[in-house]
Amino acid sequence: MIGNVQQNQLCLHTYDTISHHLSRTLSRLRLSGHNLNIEQIRQQQHRVPYELRICTKCNWHCVQDEEHVLLDCLSADLANLRVKHYQLFRSSTGSSNRLRDFISQTDTEGLALFVYDCLEWCA
Repeated sequence: MIGNVQQNQLCLHTYDTISHHLSRTLSRLRLSGHNLNIEQIRQQQHRVPYELRICTKCNWHCVQDEEHVLLDCLSADLANLRVKHYQLFRSSTGSSNRLRDFISQTDTEGLALFVYDCLEWCA
């Protein structure tokens, strides 16, 4: 324990420094309220197995989840978005939880803009 806070306690993020629009974008990502196949297909009447919720933007035949779209998808448009927002990708912790580390970075506005662009492109 550190003071009155446990080390493994969930860190709540506040988005009071960014617009409501961008705040909503990050909240949608964190709460799985987005349009990626991992969620859209899950909500269909006939359940499709997780491993069949494939990315339609690349030829990797990977599940289109948050980590794939934001960090891995080789679609030219998503790769160009990563180049456009290169400052978000300069530091890598080498952690096994890449997505958590990526969305926890301090450039909240830059992150929100990138996430918004990615989700809009995948719509």
